[in-house]
Amino acid sequence: GRPWLGGAIARALSLSAPAIETPSLAAQTAAIRAHYADMIDHYGEPLGVRMARKHLAAFIDQLPVAIDPAVRRRWRAEICRIASPRGVLDALDVVPNCSSDLSSAA
Repeated sequence: GRPWLGGAIARALSLSAPAIETPSLAAQTAAIRAHYADMIDHYGEPLGVRMARKHLAAFIDQLPVAIDPAVRRRWRAEICRIASPRGVLDALDVVPNCSSDLSSAA
C-alpha cells in the first residue's frame, strides 16, 4: 500500500533525511501506478491483476484524504474488481483529485 516507505526509512536511517517524509499525493499515486505496472510485467496480466489487488486495497485504505469511509470502501471494492490493467490505471487517475472525484466515481 505504500511502496515508497522502504526508501523513506532507508534515507532516515542513513541520516540523509531528518525524518520519514510522506510524499505528496501525486507522488504516492505515481509510485503505486509504477508498482502496479511492475507487478503486471512480472506476473503477466491475469495473475498480476489478481496479485496486485491487495496492494491497491492497502493503498486506498492508506490514502491521506478526508473522504467518507463508505465511499472509500465502495471505491476500494470497485477498483479491486476491475479485470484489466488499463481499467485499474484509469480508475487511479481520480486519486490526485480524490477529495471531490471519489464521491462521484464510487
